[in-house]
Amino acid sequence: MAQGLTPPAPVNENIYCLSDSQRNQQNIRRLPQNMYDATKEFAKDPLMAEVLGENAFAKYVAGKEAEWADYSQRVTQWEVDQYLTKY
Repeated sequence: MAQGLTPPAPVNENIYCLSDSQRNQQNIRRLPQNMYDATKEFAKDPLMAEVLGENAFAKYVAGKEAEWADYSQRVTQWEVDQYLTKY
């Protein structure tokens, strides 16, 4: 443990088959489910700001926020196929 970090205990089962409460009991955190959530987590990470530098970090975060805004305003073919005939 060169940096003083201790890895968590191994999980010897398929975490994708566990319920939310089972994952919570085992302290298994969920990864971000979309780019919006991932960008928000990234923006909170001081290491990324340090590694990239404040200017590049801010531009990267702003770019990802703009990309998410653009993406979230689009209707995908899947949505058309799923919902157009249902309602």
